[in-house]
Amino acid sequence: MGLTEVGNVSDGCAGSGSLLLEVARHLRHGKVSHYYAQEKNGATFNLLRMNLIMHGIDYQRFTVFNDDTLIHDNFYENGKPVLFDVQVENPPYSAQNTASDEAYLDDPRYRAAGCLAPSTKADLAFVESIVYHMADDGRAAILLPHGALFRGGTELEIRKYLIERLNVVDAIIGLPANMFHGTGIPVCVLLLKKNRNGHSGNILFVDAAGCFVKEGKNNTLRACDIKRIVDCVRNRADIPCFSRKVALSEIQENGYNLNIPRYVEAPDTAEPWDVYSLIEGGLPDAEVAALRPYFDAFPGLKEELFEHRGHAYGLRGDARHIVWDNEAVKSYVNGYDGIVSSLKTSATRALIDGMDSVTEDTEDVLANELFDDLEDVSFVDRYDAYQRLDDAWQEIASDVDVIKTEGIGSVRVYEPNMVLKKKQKSKELVEEQDGWIGRIIPLELVQETYLAEDLKELKELNASCETAQTELDEALEALTDEDKQFEFDGNGIWDTDEDKGEDKLNVKGLNAVVKGLNRSYGRLDGFDEDSTEYRIVTLHQARASLSTAKRNRTKALKLIEPKTMSVMDGLSDDECVRLLERKWIDPYINGIAPLARNAVDELVRKVESLQDKYAVTGMEEANEISALETELSNTLGKLHGSETDEAGCAMWADFLRGE
Repeated sequence: MGLTEVGNVSDGCAGSGSLLLEVARHLRHGKVSHYYAQEKNGATFNLLRMNLIMHGIDYQRFTVFNDDTLIHDNFYENGKPVLFDVQVENPPYSAQNTASDEAYLDDPRYRAAGCLAPSTKADLAFVESIVYHMADDGRAAILLPHGALFRGGTELEIRKYLIERLNVVDAIIGLPANMFHGTGIPVCVLLLKKNRNGHSGNILFVDAAGCFVKEGKNNTLRACDIKRIVDCVRNRADIPCFSRKVALSEIQENGYNLNIPRYVEAPDTAEPWDVYSLIEGGLPDAEVAALRPYFDAFPGLKEELFEHRGHAYGLRGDARHIVWDNEAVKSYVNGYDGIVSSLKTSATRALIDGMDSVTEDTEDVLANELFDDLEDVSFVDRYDAYQRLDDAWQEIASDVDVIKTEGIGSVRVYEPNMVLKKKQKSKELVEEQDGWIGRIIPLELVQETYLAEDLKELKELNASCETAQTELDEALEALTDEDKQFEFDGNGIWDTDEDKGEDKLNVKGLNAVVKGLNRSYGRLDGFDEDSTEYRIVTLHQARASLSTAKRNRTKALKLIEPKTMSVMDGLSDDECVRLLERKWIDPYINGIAPLARNAVDELVRKVESLQDKYAVTGMEEANEISALETELSNTLGKLHGSETDEAGCAMWADFLRGE
């Protein structure tokens, strides 16, 4: 937000107060003097008050109302409207406008626009209420459905009022679809400012619909996505296919339509195809030219990769070898490795050597250094690198809080790992211990560092368990319905209870059947592979293998756990610090280290894909089709049947020969 102190903040559709609390969180060292909120739902209103108090906000520092914001404006003191420094709001999308009666034209919030938002769409009524309560240097962010940006009627008039008369629309950010529970529609953020700070002649449009990662059923903004958007808005940057500053005159020419795709061009994802190259072969000039950024960065590479063959290019050899043998590519990767090494030194100095001074600002310091160092590095996305830093920082921040409270000795602490397990008979959930966990350092990291051989053996046993489980699953899946009904000496391998809907393996029956087969036949390896007996024996052996693998793993766990605890108990302070360095620094550095190599591999992939695309020419395909037609025609001539069938085959053969 660019603020460190906020006199007051409000949310007219506060819900449980999460947006209000976010404002305070982003101020970091500043504070919010007073919180104002209004929430229509009574139960949610009570949660709002509880949430504010639970987050340490004294009741004297907040004023909240249980009311409908649209029809009852409670933000007044001494008969005057309260003007807010910051307002945030996530109103219900396209809700019924409870203030659509003409009587509400007397409400000063709506009167200035000269019209009311439609009865079925209250989106811009919420915006008008926010604008009315903005301080002289006030700013606001409100989430809206995209329809509010371009619908006509009175909503057009309200947009015209906001843009032409008030000029408070500072930026519009389009977000991904399916971000919020309860709705899958994409929404946008409308940023409003009273004091536009020299930007009053334009509005910034940002299309961030592609900035997300899939988490379960929802799309989520990552830390790098948020930073990319925030940096773009803060710098008011024009970025192709992402953002653009649009003059108010252009918006006026477009009838105050604020639909983002009207101003920010979507990337062209259509794959080009060159007809001449499809027929004659070769790599077309235009598609080779599309790789020019790489050729500009790596002098000589284009000539090493391609030779011009008349109308198109040809690849001189194996793309991977040629690219990675190029001296400019080697220099690029080596230079990047040097930057990574420097970043590791800086991170170690800030986080390890200066551990006592680590604060929330430390991440910003490291991020700024990361962005500065990577500014001139081609093909490496700085925001991708930043995500690696932020992922590591989530662990670092919580660890630092513990160490500052409990001291470096907290690194040696390990605790029972308590989990909820369901009892087999009663199905009751009970808390039980499942091994141990380190307070700060994962036990596996201690084992990797000091008990490498023991850990290697344990991982091999884990792999054996997984293999045995897969074999058991395959053996169960191979059973037929007849196999499940098989009985030997009165014993069966399968239990089916139609009343309870249970259908499961009878382990005791399986053991008895296999024991009987062994006794009767004297061996278990002589059955035909297609027989029921073979599948039953295979199933029994798979269960035995899994049981043995699990038993060996349990034995290894019982041996490695006390060794690990003994190592942790004996760690010196210096060893604790070295473990912290492995936990904090390595994930960040290992995350950014391959980015330049990934970029080079992406070039290789593009060249190989281009080669594969035009590998088979149209002429070659035509010749192959012709040969197949001739072969089929000859085959048809050798077929015999009824007089009608032979006549039909002859006609088909003539067609294939073009006669």
